[in-house]
Amino acid sequence: MNISQDLAQTITFHCAPTLTGIKPASLVSRKNPWGVDLNSEIRQLNDLLNGHGIFVERLCDCAQRNLLLVYRHHLLQRLLQTPRIRQFLQREGYPVSSDLKACIDFLKKRIGASVEFPHEIGLFLGYPVDDVMGFIEHRGQNFRMCGHWKVYSDEARAMSMFERFSRCREQLCKKLAEGLNFQQLLSTA
Repeated sequence: MNISQDLAQTITFHCAPTLTGIKPASLVSRKNPWGVDLNSEIRQLNDLLNGHGIFVERLCDCAQRNLLLVYRHHLLQRLLQTPRIRQFLQREGYPVSSDLKACIDFLKKRIGASVEFPHEIGLFLGYPVDDVMGFIEHRGQNFRMCGHWKVYSDEARAMSMFERFSRCREQLCKKLAEGLNFQQLLSTA
């Protein structure tokens, strides 16, 4: 089963570190073009990705755009069980003693019900806890540096991760541009 070239490029560009397993999850904001059945696209993506341990979940759908979470189940599940993350999410009302699906469903509810975007989503995306906490505490201001996320703690570690994520994206996008289809790309990731 193949997906459209446009969708393959979008997922590859935004999710390369997740596709290769160096990041637990990524977000994709997808336009809602006329005539495209997003549910069908998500099913097709899951058909291709689930065998690789990767899943796609729609977090919210608005009139113009949809927000998708692309995640590696085992990496995200393990990450959310680390003590500091688990404690933080529990304080925010997340059902951390339940399965991963329950936490993702709670995140969906938070996105749908919040006036302000729930910044704890950074924890789901594998951002360092201190940076997510710093972002929340400083309301996105007073950061030390900015790249794939706003950094409030270990700049050297963040810079190393930024470079790794960018190299990964560059390599996978290059393979796709050279003619590999999405299914072949997954086999090389």
